[in-house]
Amino acid sequence: MPTLTATTVEGDRATFVEVVLWADRPHRVRLGLRFDGPVWPPRTNGTVEKGWGRDGLITEIGAGRTAIGFATSARPDGDPVELVRSKPIPDGLPAGIAAWVDRVEGRLETAERLGNADDLPTATEAIASVGGLSAVERLAAEIARDRRLAARLSVVPDDVRERLEAVEIPASTFARIASGTSGWDSDADTGPPSGSSPL
Repeated sequence: MPTLTATTVEGDRATFVEVVLWADRPHRVRLGLRFDGPVWPPRTNGTVEKGWGRDGLITEIGAGRTAIGFATSARPDGDPVELVRSKPIPDGLPAGIAAWVDRVEGRLETAERLGNADDLPTATEAIASVGGLSAVERLAAEIARDRRLAARLSVVPDDVRERLEAVEIPASTFARIASGTSGWDSDADTGPPSGSSPL
């Protein structure tokens, strides 16, 4: 399993974070952020480098040392980054399949975040974070397609196949939220119990 170290340098307007990963063989990794605040990932010709999202980075690393850097306006207290998930890259995995698995994992990260929404504020924030109800429905359709393809492709990593089978996006509940009707029970007092009389 890869190892990770991270250092921060605080400037006047930003904190610069350098992450160093060491691995004995190529891995696909997910780095998660351990602070609240915006992330300014590296860009190439004005375009954010592949793999970055609001929750961190999904990327491939080679054997040996890999350095990754980014900036934020936050002031992280403690380790700014954690290694959330890693798995070795199978030898000989076709480039097209590897790229597709990367895209599937990105969709899975979003779907799992939506599926973990367990109250109205969290669900409302999750819907907004992906671009609204239409984006949620589109993601649900893409995950269903990915699940069907993964079931037929033996080269898909087992953990990706298992996550596809387990993830569930509550699209109908989100639709009620978008229309103004909550899918969760309210704890609000609705009046005196049946048979009682007001004072």
